[in-house]
Amino acid sequence: MPKSQFARCSPFPAGKTSDVLAEADRHPDFIPHVENPQRPTWVIGSRLAVEQAITSYMAEPAKVKMRKDRILNRKRRLDHRCLVGGIVSWPDSIEMCHDKNYPQERLDALKLWNQKTLIWLRKQFHDNLIAVCIHMDESHPHFHFFVVGDAQRLHPGMKNELVDDTRLVVPADRFVAHKAGLTVWLDDFHVDVGQPCGLQRSLRARPTWRIKDRGVNRSKDATPVGLASQRRKAVPQPVAFAELLQH
Repeated sequence: MPKSQFARCSPFPAGKTSDVLAEADRHPDFIPHVENPQRPTWVIGSRLAVEQAITSYMAEPAKVKMRKDRILNRKRRLDHRCLVGGIVSWPDSIEMCHDKNYPQERLDALKLWNQKTLIWLRKQFHDNLIAVCIHMDESHPHFHFFVVGDAQRLHPGMKNELVDDTRLVVPADRFVAHKAGLTVWLDDFHVDVGQPCGLQRSLRARPTWRIKDRGVNRSKDATPVGLASQRRKAVPQPVAFAELLQH
């Protein structure tokens, strides 16, 4: 049975971007969920490139539309959402991928997924895609991508809330539009990446490794110690992504 694709993205305000990047770059204060942290591999850009892009973007005045079509330049606020961060995950564990009995067809699919994901991200976000890194220190290989600019016009759900460059007023309408935008985004990912790599488009898909690491849907009798134990069993010694692809 084909395994499910997984891709998601979220907007972040300027005041929170440093925390997001610190986790991605494996700063020890921001990764209590990672048992054996390793430095990420930046396949596009770097943390510094994202920080510089955010600084440059936030320094630009925001154009605010007033009555009678007047346009005023205003300083961007710290709660302005200037970063779209996302994750794209491979459904097989690192342990499975690195096993000598891992099927060659799955390894070929992983290599194809690596290539097609980067091509797709560039197609989606163009020059606003500043950096992409890959983490190999959790149980599954996954990309983190970083897009800098006005999240209202870059995030696939948020930009669908705009009609004639104006955000929908009714919250229920915004919710429907937001959800529809994300659906189209994931459908496009499936056409360009998921389907060619043998992955299925599954609704409400959330990889088990994210649930374990974040404590989502944690049972009442589960403890942090128990979760850490699960991670130790699930996460093998980290492997460089290039080494994995050469397996």
